[in-house]
Amino acid sequence: MRLVEHPYQLLCVERCGLFRSVTGSCKVTYDQMSVTVQGIHRSGGCISKIVEGA
Repeated sequence: MRLVEHPYQLLCVERCGLFRSVTGSCKVTYDQMSVTVQGIHRSGGCISKIVEGA
């Protein structure tokens, strides 16, 4: 079973704290200026926005 389906999976795990149970999905959406990382697991969800640029 492969849970890593996106290069940003680790980032999602870091940001959303899914170390204990990476049993959900990880979505990464790109904006022009930011990256939104969304992790969903049993105990709920997490959305983390990362603004790129200087």
